[in-house]
Amino acid sequence: PPRRRRTTPHYRIPLPHHLLRTYAHLPPLSRRTYLHYLRATTYLISDCVIYSLGPILILLASGILCGLSYSFFAVVLPLMCPREDGGGGRDGGGVSLTVTSACHTIWVVFLIVNAVFNYAACVGTSNVGKKYERVVRELAEVTEFAYPETEEEMGEFKRRYDRKIMEGRRRLAVEVQQGLASDGPVYGWMLLGPQDWGFCRATNQPKPPRAHFDHVSKSLVLNMDHYCPWMFNVIGYFNYRYFTNFLFYAFIGMVYGAIITFRPFRNIDNDLFREQVRLSKERGFKEVEHLLPLVPIPKERTLVIFSFMICASVGIAVGALLMMHIYFILTGQTTIEFYANFTKRRQAHRRSTSYINPYDLGYKRNWQQAYGSGHPLLAILPSLREPEFLPVPIAGERGRRHPKRGDGVGKHRVMGNERLPFIA
Repeated sequence: PPRRRRTTPHYRIPLPHHLLRTYAHLPPLSRRTYLHYLRATTYLISDCVIYSLGPILILLASGILCGLSYSFFAVVLPLMCPREDGGGGRDGGGVSLTVTSACHTIWVVFLIVNAVFNYAACVGTSNVGKKYERVVRELAEVTEFAYPETEEEMGEFKRRYDRKIMEGRRRLAVEVQQGLASDGPVYGWMLLGPQDWGFCRATNQPKPPRAHFDHVSKSLVLNMDHYCPWMFNVIGYFNYRYFTNFLFYAFIGMVYGAIITFRPFRNIDNDLFREQVRLSKERGFKEVEHLLPLVPIPKERTLVIFSFMICASVGIAVGALLMMHIYFILTGQTTIEFYANFTKRRQAHRRSTSYINPYDLGYKRNWQQAYGSGHPLLAILPSLREPEFLPVPIAGERGRRHPKRGDGVGKHRVMGNERLPFIA
């Protein structure tokens, strides 16, 4: 008798399967296909939720900033610099016009201006559009990559890219069988060289080195780091400096706020607070007045608690994130590349070799890749300038953007991926 053909078992879930059969005329779903659709649906829902959180988180961040600013000028500053005439706190103005109060005011205004500027710039800077195309063309010219202009060239480049990825996966599969590589998730871009161009199937265009497709904003982003719902934007090549600057000023502001509100926070319900209440009653005041230094009155305790708790908690979280991104800047990697470098180091360890990040040019040049070649203190001040260097570090002056004419850039172009020397 003929041998029965083995088939993959099918799994049917009543309502979803009925809808698919009715409206899409699809055959019964296999387990693999069903899991694929389930995973894609889950990603789509999560992307929509993350994208929808953006405006809410922007309003929340603005509310926190306004609340802390009001608390400083209305409560904390009068507690630190009270009027010498003891003029009743808020009713009499409450703040003495001294050098100390002026320094505190100027410092807080400086932090607020820089934090607001970098936050607004990070939110409003787009990673797509004409400037993206301009940088991509500059990078293609410098790396001697012939950017496909027609559908035939695009199709040929896509086929060559697919062959390269297939060959890379075959080599990886052999290494896994030999125990030289771990059997973990490896994305296609991880199989390419540091200056190899890939292909983005979502946008149907060449993908520059270090670029990735963001599923939340649905765009191809140069030097993509991550999507930040607090910024309602993806962090990449054009706004990464604004993002790290905002973290820096937010962290400095939170640390400063926690320090100046620590003593008033300790005095919200201790012996000094009760002593101030007793003295106010003895002197015949209808309400509790400021009679002891850095001791809030009852109606100020809520703002003092709010200020200290927000500054302490947000300062810890922002500080940890800032330290992580400073490490990424100084080591020449993004959040996505950090994962890839970790995987490649683990595979190199299995081969008894070492792996070196090809984008790591040393602390000084890595800093310049993100902030430019200007003075570091001037680099963190408000500025709308675009990045000075190309997304991929190239040897010599060829790595700078907007090269001068006559330097030989673009005279010899080839179809495909060609590697240029990195800076040693």
